[in-house]
Amino acid sequence: MSFAKYLFVLVVALVPTMLVPTAAMAAAPQVRGDSRLATFEDAGNRYFALSVKPDERAEYPEADRYEVVVLFDTSASQVGQIRADGLEVLAELAASFSTAHQVSLMACDVETIALTPGLVAPSSSQWDAAVAKLEQRVPLGTTNLATAFQQASEAFSSKAAQKTILYIGDGINRSNFQSESAQRKLIGSLVDAQISVSTFAIGPTVDYSSVAAIANHTGGIVLVDSQISESLQSVGRFLGHSTTVPVLWVESAEFPNAIASSFPSEFPPLRLDRDSVVVGELTAGSAKGAVAIEAKCANQSISLRIDVEAEASNPDLGFLVSVVEQSKKDSGFSLPALGSHGLRVVSFMLADTAAEMVKSGRFALQVGDNAAAIEIAEAALKKDPNNEDAQALLRAAQDEEVTAVPAGKFTQYGGQIGSEFDSAGALLAEANALRQASQEALRADVRNQLVEAQKLAAKDPTGVKNSLKLLLEELDSAVEVDPGLRAQLQSDVREQIRVVALQESRYLDRVQRSEAVRSQADQIQRLLAETEREEEYLKNLVDQFNFLMEQQDFLAASKEVAPEIGVIAPDTVIHNVSREVSSLLSNQALLQDVFEEREQGFVDVMRGVEEAAIPFAGEPPIVYPPAEVWIALSA
Repeated sequence: MSFAKYLFVLVVALVPTMLVPTAAMAAAPQVRGDSRLATFEDAGNRYFALSVKPDERAEYPEADRYEVVVLFDTSASQVGQIRADGLEVLAELAASFSTAHQVSLMACDVETIALTPGLVAPSSSQWDAAVAKLEQRVPLGTTNLATAFQQASEAFSSKAAQKTILYIGDGINRSNFQSESAQRKLIGSLVDAQISVSTFAIGPTVDYSSVAAIANHTGGIVLVDSQISESLQSVGRFLGHSTTVPVLWVESAEFPNAIASSFPSEFPPLRLDRDSVVVGELTAGSAKGAVAIEAKCANQSISLRIDVEAEASNPDLGFLVSVVEQSKKDSGFSLPALGSHGLRVVSFMLADTAAEMVKSGRFALQVGDNAAAIEIAEAALKKDPNNEDAQALLRAAQDEEVTAVPAGKFTQYGGQIGSEFDSAGALLAEANALRQASQEALRADVRNQLVEAQKLAAKDPTGVKNSLKLLLEELDSAVEVDPGLRAQLQSDVREQIRVVALQESRYLDRVQRSEAVRSQADQIQRLLAETEREEEYLKNLVDQFNFLMEQQDFLAASKEVAPEIGVIAPDTVIHNVSREVSSLLSNQALLQDVFEEREQGFVDVMRGVEEAAIPFAGEPPIVYPPAEVWIALSA
């Protein structure tokens, strides 16, 4: 299901927009928006898909608080790495909540168990205790989604808040199956309470259609784990931030007169991080006008007026015929068109269904049931009008129907059949045998190439697809082959090309994700190596610092080593300790040196004084020169 990737890429591209807070408004504003009215015309009938998205640059009321109930699936399918990934998303989800959030955690399988005592702060010990209980819960049983959503909706407070149910699981309901009326009642209660339901679909298989239909009716989003290349931490943060995106709950919607019918019958809520889609039928004439919508956002009224103009008929939208016809049965209640990309998902699902129907039609054609083959081909074309294999099947079945010969056609001749044509018949039989052998050889060769293509497609889908295209060109030029056989072989090759093209897309996607993972791994390795080098250098600096301190060379430790430690590990315990301790001890050492010099100088001076006071004897006596000598010396 490559659809989820497209969903996720669209949503992630809009994350910066959805995180920008909007100012609360005192009066109901008039908001514009973007739209696209794509159409498809078939046999005089006009079908449409209308995409509507509010202007992201407009200001919308903000809720004062946000309440979130997390439903964590603990059924038997949620084991091993799936369980670990779900818990990792849950941890990042809780970390992304703000102080304005109040959250509740519930585990759901056959029964739904509240793990928190009502709504609690995401950073509280009560939340941590609830997560610990969840980690100890053993995945068992099946999931009763209806009861889970019902109990989750009852966990919200009566206060005005933006309310969201976040479901983490596969979305597969295997117990307590509900009727359509019961499902409508449940969805209606969620819409009346203005509770959005968003899903992180994770599991061996996921029921995208069910969770997408619920999200479509309640203004939620859906992310599918198997198609997301971003990290689980990014998914958790994105889900957390999505709970603060303004949701516009539509109260009324008026369409241009050219729109004869629209589905879902109740216009779905609008979000700023994705568009909302309705499908239906158009009347003849120009479809140009405006969609007028009255909605509520954070309990404040908002008016939207969005201009629309029909585009020319697009042959790629042939699937709208089947989508609209199916939507008529339940007024679009089960329509999983979650935005434009969700509608494209529906087209992929119908194309896959048509491909399976073509396989059944081929079998019917091979066993001679041409009528069944025609019926199956026509049904497949309703789901996917551009399916070349279905078109080829229909042509081949119709040709077989026309050329079928009634029994007894050539038994009207009363004579000996073929008596005068024995020699010519033998020659014709030989030619037919050679032609049949050639055709069987061609059939076997094509079958062998298809089998070989299936084996090699996993390793080199691009090369296999090109080889199959060459094979198809050879079949196109093989005019000597029976048209029915050629059409069948061409259909088989086209089907294999379609399958290989899907494998190629998935293969290239895997390669891209692998390259991204490898690039991230290389970056992580570089960061680890750099961190390791820094830690080794830091260790050497600390050893040098300790050595200088032991040698009492405090000044060198303070002026040479401690600053280097601050460069490698600024504002850390090591940096602070080395800087302060070395500074204190070096200054103490300097002062100690000054004190010691002062004491030594004092002692030296006092020693001189004491030495000067030592008496001495006058022997031999001092003899001074006569006065004349002094006078002469001083003259």
